[in-house]
Amino acid sequence: MEFNNAGGGTITVDNNMVRMGMGTGSRYQGGTVFGIWDLGGNNRYLHNTVYIQDYQMANEGGAIAFTSAEHSSGSTVVMNNIFSGSKPANPKSYGLIDRPVSGLSFQCDYNIYYPGDTSASGARLYAWDSTFAQWQASTGFDAHSRLTNPLLVRPEGAWQDLDLHLQHGTPAESAGTASYTTLLDYDGQVRAQLTPVDIGADADNFNGVHVPPPTDTTTHDTTSAPRPVPTDSMGLVRPNGNPFSTTLTLLIASPVTGTAQISIYNFSGNLLFTLPVSVIPGDNTVQIPMAQLPDGNYLVKVDIGGKHETIQVMKKSN
Repeated sequence: MEFNNAGGGTITVDNNMVRMGMGTGSRYQGGTVFGIWDLGGNNRYLHNTVYIQDYQMANEGGAIAFTSAEHSSGSTVVMNNIFSGSKPANPKSYGLIDRPVSGLSFQCDYNIYYPGDTSASGARLYAWDSTFAQWQASTGFDAHSRLTNPLLVRPEGAWQDLDLHLQHGTPAESAGTASYTTLLDYDGQVRAQLTPVDIGADADNFNGVHVPPPTDTTTHDTTSAPRPVPTDSMGLVRPNGNPFSTTLTLLIASPVTGTAQISIYNFSGNLLFTLPVSVIPGDNTVQIPMAQLPDGNYLVKVDIGGKHETIQVMKKSN
């Protein structure tokens, strides 16, 4: 994947699963294959999972999981990612991360690297760094990163069977930094409801009960007919009219009398504001003025009575 932020500002590239490479015995003639190629600008790469499969390189062929060596201006942040692969017979043609060129503002930490093994000869992040410790010492990066097997479910095999989700017991569990994270994971799950902050695109409670990917909880029902007090199988919140223009109307089906805490996030995971609302058992209608916010998609999280739910809504003025 190539990213060139020529338009200015800062973009965040997050929650991608990237699988590149060919099977053992294949030969690639010339050129280099990149998992993520940072071509310039002010880019943040957060919570991505990249796997580079074994290459038997010929001529000048090569494979790199992440590189930003093509530009020397702007700012690049690489945090909470998994860069993994299977080391080929010729490791000089293979690397997980490329050294940035001089002049680039580069932050890189809280990542998991796994080149196929962690021996001195196999722990090569790039051609001139034979060990992970050498990479850390020579660059000053990745002080909190790990050189370990992330336990991907099925990174190799037939293409239709590939799966870069994480297995139970993964070292990615709660190993990331909250300073550089995003609200949702690859499957649309809210990271804060699991075990923050997991490294990579997949988030879950990997040392406890698995949380399956959610179904779409956003409804388009424009009625306000009362509903019974919700059970565990019923949703807590639904929008009354979606998209909305200036005022977001929510129907909150509370199981108890108390206060519902409503939190509004943008899609970058930034908390915009919170609103406490008194509720009674059954359906409650809540109106939230949002005329001051730009059009776009938002996430609404509701906490009430020890239960919580997050839905997606859209503001569209015209």
